[in-house]
Order: sequence, then structure tokens, then C-alpha cells
Amino acid sequence: MLKLLVVPIFCMLIVFVFIDSATVFPWEKPPQPEHSFTWAVSVDDEFIFNTTSSGLGITENTMMRVLITSLPNDTINSETDFLDLISKPKVHVNLDNGSVLPSDLRTSLESFISRLFLPIGGWEYLDAIFPDNATEAGQHEFGCNTYLAILGENNLFFGHRYYNVDNGNGWHGVISLTTGVPLVIETWASDYVPPYVSYHWTFRLDLIGN
Repeated sequence: MLKLLVVPIFCMLIVFVFIDSATVFPWEKPPQPEHSFTWAVSVDDEFIFNTTSSGLGITENTMMRVLITSLPNDTINSETDFLDLISKPKVHVNLDNGSVLPSDLRTSLESFISRLFLPIGGWEYLDAIFPDNATEAGQHEFGCNTYLAILGENNLFFGHRYYNVDNGNGWHGVISLTTGVPLVIETWASDYVPPYVSYHWTFRLDLIGN
């Protein structure tokens, strides 16, 4: 009889230890870093970027002006709040050589560049709520749809990646922790099915305009 009693007790002990080590209860989760977002740029500030591209028919080394047109003052207490804020239009873009951008390309540029002018003061918070890579986000090499954030000593890498077996696209910026201004911006797309769209565009901050 003694042997029959020992086995269930031992099994119960193993199960208890397994649950205790594998489960993270809500009250055990580390608190999010403190944050207080503020804008370090102002409406009507202008930034000039040197651009290089492939697959877009845009002349190499074209200068692009980015004008700040609005800065929302939303309260940010969650990932959803932050994504709502960055999705709001904030900039107007023009090529410095007088070339006219097609309306659909201008809309696309203004949309993702708006997402890369960020308020300062919450870098650790952003680093905590977004993964460093697609694997950390629970995604894999054949499918990805995620925002990414990597905090460095002086800059934040922030962007979005989407891809599957047929196509992919993404954008990201290297953003100054002091100003919230992107120092380098890249966007790309590649389709392996018709219409076979493929491009890569890089913007590097050249100077602050007047």
C-alpha cells in the first residue's frame, strides 16, 4: 500500500513544480517603464533628406524636403495608443529639384515618414512593448507582419515588416533619441507575382531647412 501512495504524491509534486516554473501570473509581470512623451520638433520645421533609390525611376541623390504640418498630442498608455498616434498625418513632402511626385507615391511617402517622426521621452517604453525581431514576435521566415523596435545608446531603430512566400514590404528609421527625428529612413518592397513591383529607397538627413 505504501508504494501505491508514493507514486501519486510524487506525480503531483512534479505537476506542481512544472506549473510553478512555466506560468507567469499577471501580478508577476514586470511593470512597463515610466514614460512621458513630448515633441522636440514644431509645426513648420523643415528637414532635407538626400535620397537614393532603385526601381522607382527617381533621380539618384535627389533632395527631398519634409515639412512638419501637424503634431498630435495624444495620451499614450498602450501599444494601440502609440500606433494610433504615429498613423496620423504629420508631414508634407516635396522633391527639391521641382519634380512632381505622383499622387499615390506622395501619399505612401507621407504615410510612412509620418510614422518615423516620434515624440521623445518614452524610448524605454517603446523598446519594451515592441519586439526586436520577427522571431521574438512569434513569427517565422515564411510569414511576418510586425512592428519592431531596438533601443541603442543614441538612436532607436523603429519600423514595420511584412512578408510571405510571394511578396514583402517594409519601412524603418534610425531615430535620434534627442530630437525624435529620423536620421536614416528606408522603405522597400519586392513582389514575386505580377505586377512584380520591386524597389528600395533610402533617405539620409542632410540638414534642417528654413
